[in-house]
Amino acid sequence: ADGDLHIAPAALPGITRIYLGHEIVGDVVEVGSEVKGYKVGDRVASQSLAGSCLGQGREPLCRYCAVGNYSLCEGARQQEPLSVGGGYAEEWVTHEGRLFPVPDDLSDEQAVLLEPAACGLRAALRRRAQVGDRVMVIGCGTIGLMTLQSIRAVQPECEITALAQFDYQADMARKLGASNIIMLGSDAYSEVARLTGGRLYRGRLGNRTVMGGFDIVYDCVGKPQTLRDALRWARASGAVVLVGVHMAPMDIDLTPLWYWEVDLLGLFAH
Repeated sequence: ADGDLHIAPAALPGITRIYLGHEIVGDVVEVGSEVKGYKVGDRVASQSLAGSCLGQGREPLCRYCAVGNYSLCEGARQQEPLSVGGGYAEEWVTHEGRLFPVPDDLSDEQAVLLEPAACGLRAALRRRAQVGDRVMVIGCGTIGLMTLQSIRAVQPECEITALAQFDYQADMARKLGASNIIMLGSDAYSEVARLTGGRLYRGRLGNRTVMGGFDIVYDCVGKPQTLRDALRWARASGAVVLVGVHMAPMDIDLTPLWYWEVDLLGLFAH
């Protein structure tokens, strides 16, 4: 797994225990005497991150938790999570502030995808596609497909191109609204130029870039290579939304940020 103790989040206070399983749906079987929002029998889903004011029972709420932006809580990691167990356990004890009620018209199989769906929706809202925009989604795993579906829901009148590794991912991407598919292993730079009407330039030592590429590129892989490509596939004054996570420093060419004024946006939503 990726990881490096020199990244910024590693400077925050840690936790002494981690339980496996963070996409949780279940029934309330017992409540404490001070619980106000839930009763036995309620069906609930979890906020995956315990590090929020609500999840810690902390008041007053910080400015981010006060508006429902729990992932950016300024008090995260200040104390141990008030939870025991995780999604792989038969039972889970947690603070009521970490729970959300599940509507009756959602099945358990649908509700358990609320966390990755939140990532996809957050990505689509970080830079909204406009009518007629050409956008690209790099990666068609769960997060990439959720992002693609969210983009299509937020802006039905944009053109979405998806970069997929496997045929079954490409099939699912088409079902969820992708207009074009680029398969991993193809000449993606040439395909980007063809689909956007951009111009492919080839420099020395195999250096390539596209001028006039996509309005927005959503990188749902987040590796150094995909981010490098994303920045070169976005048009001038376009945007790259970094959805995928790479928990280590990157050695990457950032010149498109100033040379073509490409916006680079991150997100953190669970």
